[in-house]
Amino acid sequence: MTEQNDNPSEETTDAVTELNMLKERAKMMGISLGGNIGIDTLKKKIDAKLNGTPETPTEPAPVATTPFIPTEASPAAVVAAPPRPKTKAEIEQALRTKLHREQMALVRCRIYNLNPSKRDLQGEIITVGNKYLGTVRKFIPFGEATDGGYHIPKVIYNDLKTRQFQSIRTRTIKGQIQVDCRMVPEYSIDVMPPLTRDELSELALKQAAAERLGSE
Repeated sequence: MTEQNDNPSEETTDAVTELNMLKERAKMMGISLGGNIGIDTLKKKIDAKLNGTPETPTEPAPVATTPFIPTEASPAAVVAAPPRPKTKAEIEQALRTKLHREQMALVRCRIYNLNPSKRDLQGEIITVGNKYLGTVRKFIPFGEATDGGYHIPKVIYNDLKTRQFQSIRTRTIKGQIQVDCRMVPEYSIDVMPPLTRDELSELALKQAAAERLGSE
């Protein structure tokens, strides 16, 4: 007949002793141990190590994350912020600046008058303009005065190219006089390459003299 141990403190001491022995054995076998590992769990780890069975890794509990919401002060919010739409005044000013830079650029050219009604004129004052450029007015000489090249704003150059006059010619066919009327360009304009700095200075003096002559 087996005698029962009525002293629970002895059972506790035996369990602690067994657990300590198992821990020492596990350490010698290179088995990682948790802080509150029990005897049964430790035995399974030792048996798995002896049998060459890999331990089943314990997956860590997922960590709850809060999605990032950009605020006005965050860098992401600053980068993603849409650009401020331009006002009507800003759009008008940008267009005015662009047109002024393009249309007031100087074009060097030779200009010859083809209109017989202006054959006695040495030149004429050309006036053009719009709401962006305002009024652009310049005396434009004809013929020999422009042989060395005369600089005019592009907006005036474009206007001169569009100007036409009515050319009237008569011819006799089988004793009958026929009149031909058609619109033809008023000016012959040859664009020339830009001048050097020294050539520009010399030409400026010539143009100033030509403008004084035209205003008299």
